[in-house]
Amino acid sequence: MKRILGVLVALAMVASCFGAGFSAMAGGGDDRVRVEFPGSSGFWVWEDDPTVLVRYTGSAKDVVIPNGITEIVYYAFDGEYEITSVSIPSSVITVDGESFAYCTSIKQINVNSNNAKYSSVDGVLFNKNKTELICYPAGKVASTYTIPNSVKTIGNGAFVGCDFIVSISIPSGVTSIGYSAFQDCTSLKTVNIPSGVTSIGTYAFYGCSSIESVNIPNGVKTIGSSVFSYCTSLKSVSIPNSVKTIGYFAFENCSSLKSLYIPTSVTEIEWGAFDDTTTLRVFEGSYAHQWASQNQQTYVLLFVAEIKEAKDVLDVMILAVSGATLSAAQVAVADLNKDSKVDAVDALMALKIVIGL
Repeated sequence: MKRILGVLVALAMVASCFGAGFSAMAGGGDDRVRVEFPGSSGFWVWEDDPTVLVRYTGSAKDVVIPNGITEIVYYAFDGEYEITSVSIPSSVITVDGESFAYCTSIKQINVNSNNAKYSSVDGVLFNKNKTELICYPAGKVASTYTIPNSVKTIGNGAFVGCDFIVSISIPSGVTSIGYSAFQDCTSLKTVNIPSGVTSIGTYAFYGCSSIESVNIPNGVKTIGSSVFSYCTSLKSVSIPNSVKTIGYFAFENCSSLKSLYIPTSVTEIEWGAFDDTTTLRVFEGSYAHQWASQNQQTYVLLFVAEIKEAKDVLDVMILAVSGATLSAAQVAVADLNKDSKVDAVDALMALKIVIGL
C-alpha cells in the first residue's frame, strides 16, 4: 500500500511541475510552492521556508544533503529505492523518524561530527547523546541487532520496513517504543520488550508477520490501535493486569492467535480489536465478558471453579518439566492457548487464573 501511495505521489508531482517550482503533494495537503535548494539537484524545499527539505528526487546513490538544510520532514526520501547512503550535515536540527521509511537499499546514515543534535553509530541514526534510536536503515542486511544500552526511546518508525532483521535485543533501560517502530519488519521473530517499557505506540508491530510470541510488560496501560495487526504468526500474547485499554484493530488479522486471556483490569476495548478466529478467555461479569457478548466475539468464561483447572494445569506442567510423557487427556487439560503443546505460556496463563489476575 505504501509503495502504491509512493507511485501516486510521484505521478502527481510530475504532473504538477511548472517552471522552477511546483505545488506540494505531501506534507498533510500543504499547498505551498516547492523549489530546489540553491546549488543542488533534486533537493526540494519550501519556497517560503527554504531550509526545510520536503522531498528528494535526485538520482545519486550516495546522497549528501546540502549544508544549510535544517529540517528533514516525514517521508522526504520515501520510495527512493536506489539510495545506499545518506550524509546529514551539521546544519540539520530536526529529522522526522520516518524521513527514510521504506528506503530499502539504504545501508548507512552518516552524520557530520559537528552536528549538535544527531549522531551515527555503524550507520544507525541516533540523537546526539544516543538516548533515542531514530532510524535503523532498512537496507542493512544483518539478521540481528543489539540496541545500545544508552537508548531509552525507540523512535517513531525507527525500524519500519527492515525486512532483514530476525532478532532485536532491546536494553533494559528502554521505557518507550514509538508508533510504527517495527512496522513491516516481516522477518522479525524475536523481540524482548523490557519490563521498564510503559508506552508502546500505535502500529508498533504492525505487519510483523513472523513474530510468534509477545510478553507485554507490567506497567503498560494501553495496547494501542493496530499495534499487532497482521502479525499472522503470533500464537501467544501475555497481557498484564496493568492494561486498561485495548485499541482499535490491536490484534486484527492475527490469524494464529487462537486464544487470548484478558485480565479484569481491562475496562475499555475498541471496535475490531480482535480477529474473528481468536477466542477470548474472560472472567464472568468482567468488562471483557460484557464486551465479547455485545460484539459477537467468541469467548470462554473463567469461573472461580477454574482455579481447580489452573492447578491441574500446573500439576501437568510439573510432569512435563520432569520429562514425563503426557497423555492426550493431560495435554487437553493443560493446553490453555490451544497450540497443541504444553509449555511455559500455558503455565503463565494458569498462574494468572490462580492468583486472580
